[in-house]
Amino acid sequence: MSGAAARSLCSMCSMSPNSLSVGAAWDRDGSVKRVGGLPPEIRAGTSAVRAPLQAGEFRQAVGRFATGVTVLSTLAGERHLGMTANSFVSVSLDPLLVLASVRRDARFHDPLLAAGVWGVSVLAADMSEASRFFAKRAHDLPDPFARWAHAIGPETGVVLLDGALSVFECRTVATHPGGDHTLVIGEVVFLDRRHEDAGPLVFYQGDYVEPVAVRTGPNGPA
Repeated sequence: MSGAAARSLCSMCSMSPNSLSVGAAWDRDGSVKRVGGLPPEIRAGTSAVRAPLQAGEFRQAVGRFATGVTVLSTLAGERHLGMTANSFVSVSLDPLLVLASVRRDARFHDPLLAAGVWGVSVLAADMSEASRFFAKRAHDLPDPFARWAHAIGPETGVVLLDGALSVFECRTVATHPGGDHTLVIGEVVFLDRRHEDAGPLVFYQGDYVEPVAVRTGPNGPA
């Protein structure tokens, strides 16, 4: 997803409740080295008679999992950097942890890992232009946030967009290779909820869609 146009935003995969979950280990290049204790014939499945799955097929299938959209921010020295991402997920309540998945060849990747701090702005429905901007052109500008109303996070100094539904400041606590991405886990050190009457920006099958209205109660969707 990282650094690509909005249509190539990388969606996170979701495991269904009926999926078989097994332990896995990865080589340094991100490839799977071992999968639980499954025997080779089960791990191989029907690959002897079926053509290998293709990246295009995978992208189309996982694109049917609707996501919200965020702008990630970090620092490179005194320069603020931003990137559109929809591969963002909460991980833990104790401690407060979130995860972002970033392409290893994205220009945002190395500064993010070097800085060790990052921000997340969860975009509102009227922020599709910001999503497109930070998906394509932002890294080429000396100050990519100049045209967008924003504040500087009080804990880490990263940019947080004013129009966002919620914002988070994070400190990196772990990174893990994941194929052509790096999974970056951050501890949330600051958060804020805003614009309670606004809806989310939703990405589905390579495009932005109007979210279905949801009536919410004190404990979530009613």
